Amino acid sequence: LTEAADRAVRELAARRGTTVAAVLLAGFGELLRRLTGGDDHVLGAIVADRRLAAFDDVIGFFIDTVPVRVRTGGATFAGLVDRCAAELHAVTEHPGAPLERIVEALGVGRDTSRAPLVQVLFNVLNFVPPRLALTGLAVEPVPVPKPGSPFDITVYVVERDGRAGVEVVHNPDLFDAARIEALLADLAALVGALAADPDAPADAVAPELPRPAVRVPALGAMTVAAAEPARAPLPTGPDALTPTEELIAGIWREVLGRDR
Repeated sequence: LTEAADRAVRELAARRGTTVAAVLLAGFGELLRRLTGGDDHVLGAIVADRRLAAFDDVIGFFIDTVPVRVRTGGATFAGLVDRCAAELHAVTEHPGAPLERIVEALGVGRDTSRAPLVQVLFNVLNFVPPRLALTGLAVEPVPVPKPGSPFDITVYVVERDGRAGVEVVHNPDLFDAARIEALLADLAALVGALAADPDAPADAVAPELPRPAVRVPALGAMTVAAAEPARAPLPTGPDALTPTEELIAGIWREVLGRDR
């Protein structure tokens, strides 16, 4: 975000008694409304779930993905922020609901090409990066790239140089990089405009956004994954192990103390 947009977002969050993340979620919801024509979307949010003191010393990845309903029709932006803040608060009260039970209760069909409940994730990275101090050693962090996108789009709320911003990881089978870059720029511009005029109807603010390059993909922007080349069948049977199978079998022979 620009300095002016960042300041407007933080001031609005303070006036509404909520967080920068709720303001950005409301802005993203309004962008989705303009892109899709629908005003009721279910996005995924990440909730840290280490609520019991007994888990403090347990090593593990204690998070839940919870569905967040974002309704953006017929309201001022301040009203949208209040809705998103209330929804985020509500879903964090029940972070431990098992995904399997939710999917079963909703009767959602399973499809290996997409997640069953949400296809767009909204993730707030608002924790302080850990610093490792070891006596007699100099330590520096090594950045690790994000491991692809299990969702169509994952929006990360980040902070860089004291200002709020967003990063996006996207599925390249669905979107090309140029369209995502344009979407990011329009999201930042739209959030800044909405936060600067929060009492106006949200759909009347910056009507030129998103730009046509974001609204309608260019020819070829919606890509299709290439078919995988045909592979030779793997050998089967005890007399035709692949090198990998032979390696794994050798490890298990040693672990189990067996010759075969």
